[in-house]
Amino acid sequence: MKAFDALKILVDVLIAKGYGNSVNNQLSVDGNGDPLPWFSYPAIDYLRGLDLTTKHLFEYGAGCSTLFWASMCKDVVSVENDRAWHAKVSSAAPPNAKVLLREDEASYFDAILEDSARYDVIVVDGGLNRRKMAERSLHRLAPGGFIILDNSDCHVRAAAVLRQADLIQVDMNGFSPINTHETTTSFFFARDFNFKPKGEWQPLKTPWCMKHYVDE
Repeated sequence: MKAFDALKILVDVLIAKGYGNSVNNQLSVDGNGDPLPWFSYPAIDYLRGLDLTTKHLFEYGAGCSTLFWASMCKDVVSVENDRAWHAKVSSAAPPNAKVLLREDEASYFDAILEDSARYDVIVVDGGLNRRKMAERSLHRLAPGGFIILDNSDCHVRAAAVLRQADLIQVDMNGFSPINTHETTTSFFFARDFNFKPKGEWQPLKTPWCMKHYVDE
């Protein structure tokens, strides 16, 4: 295969994932303009294959991800510390998504502790100290759930906190919306994790996968 052909294939794959659309709009969206979490594409592909329709999710850091989660989960609680961004996201949020505004750091970190709710999925992706978010998250993770730490290649201390809590770390590295560099989104699974796939098969096929299944 010639270098030019390989480059064209890579470009075609990224276009299929909506990368060009996200760059043009400077928003984490797919090729149809639908919202995506600002995660690595392998992490997004994995999440799309899970049945989250009965799951409760808490998210540090609101955005396009909040709208994505609301379309996937039973309900979403997201906390944001930027007033202008909070207003923009909350105005677009559907009824099953609650977007909290907590402007000082202490109340932001502790937002997940404000009631006794347990969450099947917790997302650590806010702009403040992610180690502190990870520490709080451990107190509210439901049995069999998982925590997502984005940019774990940078937030290594937060990753260590979750790993040392006996969660199973799975790293998904690759390109992501908007960015011109690779990033890592890590999943930290409880040892009794047992989420069901969305469809008959897992994983779901992405646009550039081989189209056949092997009958064996």
